[in-house]
Amino acid sequence: MEPYYSSYVFTPYSWTLIFTTLISLALALVLWRRRAVSSARYLALLELAVAEWAFAVAFEFAATDVSLKLLWGQIGYLGTTTGPLFFFLFAMAYGQQGHHLTRRNVALLAVVPVLTIAIAATHGWHHWLWTGISIDPETHIAIYGHGPWFWVFVAYCYGLLFIGVLALYIAILRFPSFYKPQIVTLLVGSALPIVANVVYVLGINPVPGLDWTPLAFALTGLLLAWGTLRYQLFELIPVARSKLVDMMSDGIMVVDARGRVADCNPAMQDLLRVPADRLIGQPAAQALAHWPALVDYLQSGTEAQAEVRLAERCYDLRLAQLRDEQGRPTGRLIALHDITERTRLEEDRARLIDELQGALTHVKTLRGLLPICANCKKIRDDQGYWHRLESYVEDHSDAEFSHGICPDCMRDLYPEFDHDHRTG
Repeated sequence: MEPYYSSYVFTPYSWTLIFTTLISLALALVLWRRRAVSSARYLALLELAVAEWAFAVAFEFAATDVSLKLLWGQIGYLGTTTGPLFFFLFAMAYGQQGHHLTRRNVALLAVVPVLTIAIAATHGWHHWLWTGISIDPETHIAIYGHGPWFWVFVAYCYGLLFIGVLALYIAILRFPSFYKPQIVTLLVGSALPIVANVVYVLGINPVPGLDWTPLAFALTGLLLAWGTLRYQLFELIPVARSKLVDMMSDGIMVVDARGRVADCNPAMQDLLRVPADRLIGQPAAQALAHWPALVDYLQSGTEAQAEVRLAERCYDLRLAQLRDEQGRPTGRLIALHDITERTRLEEDRARLIDELQGALTHVKTLRGLLPICANCKKIRDDQGYWHRLESYVEDHSDAEFSHGICPDCMRDLYPEFDHDHRTG
């Protein structure tokens, strides 16, 4: 016989939910130790929301009084409303779409959960969330009639869950195969609560009124715990690779097999002066229309490495073929490295070398032994011709002669004009 504690009847389902609470709290603690990684931090908050939700549902299910079931239902909406939001934030962060998670966007996403919690707390004034509550006398399960706001909240939740699952699926396509087992584990774990909640919301429940979602989250928690140990989910994550590409000063663009822009890093966006949301999905030839030289290389269909001049700057272009695991071409990778400064220095160096070489051709030097006449001082050249000393030196250097008479020669040749001789 089931034990009664005042107005509560704790069944195996209630104890299972309490066990779910403990699992979620334990997993949240493990994940919080890795909170430096944003995706692990959001998943820890998701597990806290699930723990609160499961604990409230455990007591709501055990309660035998309508007022108690309503109270625990209102308390449970703290986790019910925030769980989908934290899953969405987790999936976007893990899928490397965290740049969309600005404070403004997160605040806007939190509007519906805050309103839903307020509407649940003030249920007695309007009945927007629940139109009525009845209890099955045999199972003590509460059957809720759903008001208009409930369906608004369901649409909001499914929208977030769908986008989150899509972000994880895109991550499978973008990340290296090494990370795919991790993401598949996350996708399977994400699908379980969604399926369970669809069964509950659409009324195709084998046990009317029984919400299987918290139990599904328990299985998700166990699956994530296994994945954390087996695949080191939040130890080995493709964060560094993505951050590296985003931080690179080189422009990077990925073009798919159909010639459309599949991805580009911030540096390439700056080069094109177009944000990513306007580039992704466009034909690459259209996105690069202002750079016809680059389009020509892209349309050649071959790998290439060349220097190209784009927008008055010089770039080292590398065009590589992307292939899947079977070696089939899946797209092209364009990498542009700005070498304008290096090219300018090389041009300056080449110009300086040319100037020096030109100067050297005009430099005339005298070297070696010079055959000179002991009497007349003429110099013999390599052909045997004799030249006056002045002419030879002028022809073989930049020196020029100006003539005069030294004092000794003045005394010998012109004694009558030598002042010192006459006065002596």
